[in-house]
Amino acid sequence: MGNRNPEFTRQFFPTILLIFSFLWVNASGEQSFTLNQIMSTPFPSNIVASPSGDKVAWIFNDQGRRNVWVAESPAYRAKKITHYDQDDGQALGDLVWNPTGDILVFVRGGSANNQGGHPNPTSDPGGAEQTVWAVTSDGGEPWMLGNGYNPTVSPKGNLVVFVKNGKLYGAPTDSANKSTELFKARGRNGSPVWSPDGDKLAFVSSRDDHSFIGIYDFTHNTITWMVPGVDRDREPVWSPDGEQIAFIRFPGKVGDPPRRREMNLPFFVWAAHVETGKGKRLWSSPDSSGGFAQYYPKHPLMWGAGDRLIFYSEHEGWMHLYSL
Repeated sequence: MGNRNPEFTRQFFPTILLIFSFLWVNASGEQSFTLNQIMSTPFPSNIVASPSGDKVAWIFNDQGRRNVWVAESPAYRAKKITHYDQDDGQALGDLVWNPTGDILVFVRGGSANNQGGHPNPTSDPGGAEQTVWAVTSDGGEPWMLGNGYNPTVSPKGNLVVFVKNGKLYGAPTDSANKSTELFKARGRNGSPVWSPDGDKLAFVSSRDDHSFIGIYDFTHNTITWMVPGVDRDREPVWSPDGEQIAFIRFPGKVGDPPRRREMNLPFFVWAAHVETGKGKRLWSSPDSSGGFAQYYPKHPLMWGAGDRLIFYSEHEGWMHLYSL
């Protein structure tokens, strides 16, 4: 057999024992079910509450048929509000509510690969795309807003912004297929975050070895860059009054060894004034061990009450929440 891996041996034999135990129980008649029954078990995902908290929505996968469901207080009786009746392999996700809780926005279809092709497991001759849709929370026919992903609804409720091919598009919430490009700017632009009043939009502009945080002003049709440099800035969050932006900064890629892991880097917490773009560094990680925490959580940086910033880091050996 040659040299054996002790770790493999320790993992292999308990696995074999578990398989034989399962087969014995199944053969004894005490419990009998098929592989098809196991694989077809329905399950929910992407659960989100409405802004007022009186409704919840989620994606339900029933034997490959993915649909949006809603439940409303006080009874919270589940109701299917989309009606995709085929197991076509097209994912649903990115569920977001509008501010009044009567419209849900979601994405249908998977992300494109490096060649720009989207998942098409049924070999549909018409092809497959990744599209942004809206539907009323009481059901009805969904309407397509445009091609893209990562939708976010304005606090005013009138506009949905989403990403397509490294550009930001906007579409009226209540209209079908009327999306337009918000602005033209270099780099690949994404990660849109609305200001509290809905008049501005923060976004990340990636330029390969560095990235900027930009603020697009809808009223004046202008872009202001937050403390731009040669670093990689990401995860913008607004202060409650909308006057400041906090973000996470990583060193730029210039000079990095070819195989250096990006998550094994120091990071910094910055804040900048939205009107001027000027800012300062608020905190620096003491070493390069905390970076994984900036990639794993959905919201690695949050702006809390009383001008407190909350963030994750692993520089003390474990992932912890920190406040400054």
